[in-house]
Amino acid sequence: MVIHMRGGFSDRRRLPLQRRSDEDVDVFFGRLGRDGLEEIQAAARLIVGVPLLQEIINAMPVPVAVLNDKGQVVLTNRCWDRSVGEATNCLLGARHGELLGCSRCEDGPDGCGTARSCNHCGAAISILESQHSRGQVTCEFRLYRRTSEGPELEERLVTTTPIQVDGRDFSIFVLHDVDPLVAVECFGD
Repeated sequence: MVIHMRGGFSDRRRLPLQRRSDEDVDVFFGRLGRDGLEEIQAAARLIVGVPLLQEIINAMPVPVAVLNDKGQVVLTNRCWDRSVGEATNCLLGARHGELLGCSRCEDGPDGCGTARSCNHCGAAISILESQHSRGQVTCEFRLYRRTSEGPELEERLVTTTPIQVDGRDFSIFVLHDVDPLVAVECFGD
């Protein structure tokens, strides 16, 4: 599945707002809550145990992360580690906006993906739609990164592909830079 997002925010597909009955909190990502460090490390060991997966994602020349069903990083490739500039274990458990320095990632009740503005985020849409459809989803998104000079706009393209390992759901999250002056065609399943 492809969600082509070029053209402006008004054309964008939006995430449905959900209200949990047990809490008075709007949820804009898949759900509130995160796995703890022990669960993340166990998931990372499970993923690393898949033959050749680490070697394949390390061979890719773009940042790649494996996410759990809550959108948290359980594994990254070397390219992602170099682009973020932190040791791999510092990335574990973070969500995409937290890794990329999104200026909105602290606005929601549970970080990245839970603020009202996150229902416009192509990366969040890609993750959720891929999990829901069980297919590959590609989206363009705009990110206002925190910098020392203030927010800086970046355009990115993300492709999310669901995988299952020992009955557990994960997503392969591949990040691409997008030149805003070049028209982009997105293709997928």
